Amino acid sequence: MPLQVTSSGRHDRVELSISYAEVEAAQATTPSERARCEQVGIARSTFRDERGRRERLQQEDPALAMMTSTPEGQQLLERIVIAAHLVITMLGSQGVEMVCLFLRLAGFGGSWACRMAPNMG
Repeated sequence: MPLQVTSSGRHDRVELSISYAEVEAAQATTPSERARCEQVGIARSTFRDERGRRERLQQEDPALAMMTSTPEGQQLLERIVIAAHLVITMLGSQGVEMVCLFLRLAGFGGSWACRMAPNMG
């Protein structure tokens, strides 16, 4: 099944994580990266972008990279972002910038935090 795109034009992180794992798992039976991506239904450029993101994150924060490399880790992180968004912006009337600050201070990385938080609204 092709990878779905969110309303903001980005790929759903959980679905992307699942598709990435499927492409990696098919490496033993299908040596061609292009063929594996076609088989799973993910654009090769999307797969390569995700691989690059994971490699950069692995260098910056190996523990966070390990957590977010699985669909379950992505779902946990999304729950944390949604909870922060609810409490900080809706109940506390502070705004998305405070959600980004919360996620940075929690060690979730500025680029991921500020990319994810605006999509919650």
